[in-house]
Amino acid sequence: MLQLQRWDRLSRNVGLLAAMNLPPDKSGPFKDLLVEREYAESDARDAADGAGIDPNSAEATEAAANAMSRVDERIRALLNDGEFARYSEAVGTSLARNSLAHTVIVGCFIDLGAPLTAAQETALAQAGYRAIQLQTQSAEPDPLTGLTPSQQIILDGTSQTLAAGQIEILRKFFLNDNQLGALLKAAQSSAGPR
Repeated sequence: MLQLQRWDRLSRNVGLLAAMNLPPDKSGPFKDLLVEREYAESDARDAADGAGIDPNSAEATEAAANAMSRVDERIRALLNDGEFARYSEAVGTSLARNSLAHTVIVGCFIDLGAPLTAAQETALAQAGYRAIQLQTQSAEPDPLTGLTPSQQIILDGTSQTLAAGQIEILRKFFLNDNQLGALLKAAQSSAGPR
């Protein structure tokens, strides 16, 4: 049973393991730490649930993040700086890709007849992760382009992977999203305090 649980946890990290492509002397310990990291997260959420805290609450999420970061420190000790940087980016991209799978952006591409391939979804997730890392102070759209700095980073980061029509779909999606945000902000301002 423990072996099956280990395999299940490793299967969740297949993309990360492939991206790392570590030498055999690091691969085994790295796999062990990835499994431990998965257990650390689930144990923290189970402990929160046992204490009467919603396992999906911010408090439980923070506890899980703290537990995983302790394992990440051991992963950092195993890997060299370049490997750890690749690991961190792969984890961030994986989180971004999982989040992307549940956003309306993917549905927008499907609805307009230009669905994303797996490689394009990965490129979009990587660009989204980079945009988060490089987050600028301004979340306001540029008056010339109508895009926020993060949106421009994502467009630039996917320009080599998405087809021209898909780039235009993404740009229009961002512009529409910004217009909707401006309308909501204006409506809230005109409603005044409650």
